[in-house]
Amino acid sequence: MQAPPFPPPLRPRVHKMILCPQIPCLFRDVFSTAVDNSFIETLRNLVKDLPESAPEASEFDRLAVFGGNPEEFDDPTLDADELWEMTLNGVLKSTLGWGTEGNMDEIIRHGKWGLDGLVKFAAYFVEERGVSEGLFEGKLSNLVMVLKQR
Repeated sequence: MQAPPFPPPLRPRVHKMILCPQIPCLFRDVFSTAVDNSFIETLRNLVKDLPESAPEASEFDRLAVFGGNPEEFDDPTLDADELWEMTLNGVLKSTLGWGTEGNMDEIIRHGKWGLDGLVKFAAYFVEERGVSEGLFEGKLSNLVMVLKQR
């Protein structure tokens, strides 16, 4: 007797909603990977809008660890949650502490070795590896709050 064939894999149906542009989107498609109006986009815009008076970062600044290729911190054998727990959380904590102590003015710097590198790092892991934006938001919320006050 032959086993019945396996059914084809189910494909989620994603329905696009058309919303009035004046009404903020309250729901996001569950299966969407887009990060529009997201924490990463907010962070990216805040960094882009830094005043010209913000200093340029160097390889010796606190955030310089994020200035290289984010893939150097990636381990393709780990899923997104394991990657956060085993690598990313530790890197962020060792660089920023718990995110509430220290003088944020010391890390607010333009350029690859500063906030631009941090945005690239976070965006890579959210967009390419599926790490939850909420994890980055939790670690970087104090920084975002300070950036919004500028």
